Amino acid sequence: MKKEASYFFMFLVVLCPCILSYSGSLCETDVFFPVWRMDNPIVIHSNETDVSKYSIEVPPFEKKTNMILVMKFKARLHTDTPGGWNEYLGIEINGQKLDRQTSFSEQASGYNRLINRGSIFKTKLGEQEWWSSRDGYPVLITFFGNGEVLDERILNCREEGYWYLLNISDVAHYVEVGADERIEKAEKNAIVFVNTYMNKNVPNKNIDMVIENLEIGYLPKEFVEKYSKPEMTVYTKVNVKESISTKAYTVNIGESGETEIKTGEGKYKLVSTYSYPSEKIGFNSFDSACEKAPDWKVDVQKLTDNQVSIKASGKDYSIIRNITTENEKVIIQETITNKNEEPIGIIIAHQIILEDIPVRYRIAGLEDIEKLAGVAENPSIFMAYRDTSLGFLAEDNVLRAQGEISKKRNMFQYAAKHFGLDKGKSYSFQFSLYPLQKGDYFTFINKVRKEWGVNHTIEGPFAFSEEVIPGRKIKIYAVGPWLDYYSINPETGKIYTREDYKKK
Repeated sequence: MKKEASYFFMFLVVLCPCILSYSGSLCETDVFFPVWRMDNPIVIHSNETDVSKYSIEVPPFEKKTNMILVMKFKARLHTDTPGGWNEYLGIEINGQKLDRQTSFSEQASGYNRLINRGSIFKTKLGEQEWWSSRDGYPVLITFFGNGEVLDERILNCREEGYWYLLNISDVAHYVEVGADERIEKAEKNAIVFVNTYMNKNVPNKNIDMVIENLEIGYLPKEFVEKYSKPEMTVYTKVNVKESISTKAYTVNIGESGETEIKTGEGKYKLVSTYSYPSEKIGFNSFDSACEKAPDWKVDVQKLTDNQVSIKASGKDYSIIRNITTENEKVIIQETITNKNEEPIGIIIAHQIILEDIPVRYRIAGLEDIEKLAGVAENPSIFMAYRDTSLGFLAEDNVLRAQGEISKKRNMFQYAAKHFGLDKGKSYSFQFSLYPLQKGDYFTFINKVRKEWGVNHTIEGPFAFSEEVIPGRKIKIYAVGPWLDYYSINPETGKIYTREDYKKK
């Protein structure tokens, strides 16, 4: 259903000072500056066996310095008395399905989208996250009730009642003004509320979703950060033992082997952990903030103007790590030697910690994912903040083949969880770090392509399929490993043979 909304629309020129303390619902704070409101409640009738939707159109918004665009409303699945909760409310804005975190933009990257309730919903029945997934939509917990009385089993954020306050700064359409003050773009915003509750869940009873007090406006960035910035991994101070400086960056190596790279206003700290066998698995590390085995010893020595050596040893293995700086990258080579008389398995994890949430990142070249295994073809991490960036690249075969990448807020991890060494044997790993003061992911990856010598011309025409238009005169077909198992040759009506491919 699509509705022409009844609303008022205004732009506020003078903004009041921030007030960051509030005891009631955050949705009723005085620092909210409204610019659009829908006067009438929205009722989304629940279907029997399918999701139901309600669409509205809203004018584009003005970008304001240090202000975040937000949307607030009350929502419920209407029942006369409180009747529990479940994840049923989905929202789509301009084709983007709202999820638990804001996507990466200049507005407020990686913050909790739901501002007024934290990330965990606590009840007498236990704890759960506010966001889940249903029928292809990220969905929010929705209360069954009358919009006034809250279920007594709910324990946290009771002052918020039925209110929802969402950061929409990353998905909204804004008025774009050119250099001569002309409006170059002013595209409307399409908002869709999705009710994934179905009446079949409770036979012979219709339960509809109600959205009311819907408003869009601005909150001070400082306010949004205070209430929705997720808890981050602590960036502990590096007690510098040795340091190397280049024109573009500085590398500080701490007493425990942690490595800090500073470029421009950005700081990136590399810490590494290595498991060891025990009754309960233990971890040694190059990190002053982590516990290690009592016998773990680390020695940091500067070898030349551009190289530092870290030697570490414990009961089960020893590690020699050499850190070498070049103009555009830091090369890290480390050799692990098994000191035991039997094979040993070691879980290895390299973590890069930022002082703040990144504004952009890519895992194995992909955006907006937080966990990925099987990255041998692109064993890289790219992260950017404070007008700087850093690229991580695994170089040796084992680190590439076993690589598992993950991200958690301001921390990135590249792990090899299946590494083993025979008795008395050694293996040498290598990875590189690319500090950048300017540029994006492709600046980093083009440096890698140049280093690896993989900038090749592909003779064409080229196709990723055996089915092409004859007139294109394809010279190269990129076919899969099962090329003569499933694909039907339309000329013969039979499965392609290798001879068929050669004739193309």
